[in-house]
Amino acid sequence: MKKDKITYAAILSNGRYIEKDSFNELKPLSNKIIFILKIAHYKEYVTGPGRKVNYYSFKPVDFDENYTIVDFDEYQIIDIGPEEGSYYDYGILFKILDKKRDLIHDFKSTKNGLSVFENELFPLMAKLNDAGSWENYCNGLKVVEQENRIANLLKENQELTKRIEELELESKISKKAKSK
Repeated sequence: MKKDKITYAAILSNGRYIEKDSFNELKPLSNKIIFILKIAHYKEYVTGPGRKVNYYSFKPVDFDENYTIVDFDEYQIIDIGPEEGSYYDYGILFKILDKKRDLIHDFKSTKNGLSVFENELFPLMAKLNDAGSWENYCNGLKVVEQENRIANLLKENQELTKRIEELELESKISKKAKSK
């Protein structure tokens, strides 16, 4: 997309997108669209001599091109921040409302661009709805992290036990050899 040019992207139910130059080009897809993003140039970031990255802002709009909130069952995307970043840290900040608890949570994607919707946001929203709350989702992440840590510690323990057995065997062999 060129700097200062407005484009539109239809976000489909699976998170995939169709990007078009004109809003009207998306209207025939209305039965397949979850929401539409109006995409505008936000800023330019210089990464090196002669190298620049363009960052964009995303605004969810309805079929009248008015700003809209995006619903995902018990959650709503109430704000989509612009792409941000530097060489090491970049992403898009999403403000997510838990409608049951009337709480707003921040989610920062790990990437920029429209693929964030398919690869990060939609899977997150499905997991949030499955977990029942943001807290349950976060606790589930902690459980997985602890399970991985335990698995790594068990593996390390097995390796150390094996090494101890090898050293004990070497020691016995060495003592027998010395006693002869």
